Amino acid sequence: MMLWPNSPEAGFDDPLAMLAACHERIARHCDTLERLAAHIEQMGIDEDARVAAAQVLKYFSTAAPDHHADEEQDLFPRLRSHPEWRQEEEDMLLRLATEHREQDAAWISLRPGLEDIAQGRLPPQPLPVARFVELQRSHLEFENRHLLPLARRVLNVQDLRDMGHAMRARRGLG
Repeated sequence: MMLWPNSPEAGFDDPLAMLAACHERIARHCDTLERLAAHIEQMGIDEDARVAAAQVLKYFSTAAPDHHADEEQDLFPRLRSHPEWRQEEEDMLLRLATEHREQDAAWISLRPGLEDIAQGRLPPQPLPVARFVELQRSHLEFENRHLLPLARRVLNVQDLRDMGHAMRARRGLG
């Protein structure tokens, strides 16, 4: 049983494509979490479960916080600086930032159980996967439908170049 999916790749030269690729990876990790919960019920804590838990832990502990920072520190301010910025768009960014905090809280609830599984231990309580996955998927769907198309329309070449450089630096890549 494959619990860990392949990940799409994108580069810093197209930061919006990189954000979209990250959305795909988040969705795939959500799929992995759902399969992991079912796998544990059927097979218990085995090597597949430990590996999947460790990989999900690594992703949501490192890449996901970088992704939120990419949006809140790099994308949102660039969108706000557009001369025709409207309250409706500002409301969207406030909604997305609030959802990031909700996702962070759901991760705090999920993480200890995944740490147990990665260490080969059965968590004391069932993994709270459903809430975490629900928050992730609804957020991704909204961003893919509204935020990324808006960014493609509004941002210019220099905005995208600067954003790509900031995202690269955040990851310690220069």
